[in-house]
Amino acid sequence: MLDSEREMRDLEFADRHIHEGRERVRRQIALIRTLRDDGHDIAQACRLLTALRDAVDVGRRHRALIIETLIDLARRQSRASYPRHGFRSDRGGDRGGDGGGDYPPSRGFGDPAI
Repeated sequence: MLDSEREMRDLEFADRHIHEGRERVRRQIALIRTLRDDGHDIAQACRLLTALRDAVDVGRRHRALIIETLIDLARRQSRASYPRHGFRSDRGGDRGGDGGGDYPPSRGFGDPAI
């Protein structure tokens, strides 16, 4: 399986878990309100709410890392689509004997080969 396919699958998985986690947070908030309105101690329920929110935050950070990985993979794939084929950035190579690097040596403007 390609890396990008695996990352997309992981992204869908993370999205689903974030959605489910947010639903748990909403249910816990509703439960806390009910418990509070009925006069019950809500300390333990609030600690659980904090843990649920922390889990959602971890899921969001994980999702962001997956997206960064997908962007990086796309950039690498884009660069791989346009190979440089041995061209050097200075076009002069090492300025050694022929002075042309990967290019054939120039014999001047009068040369019919130019």
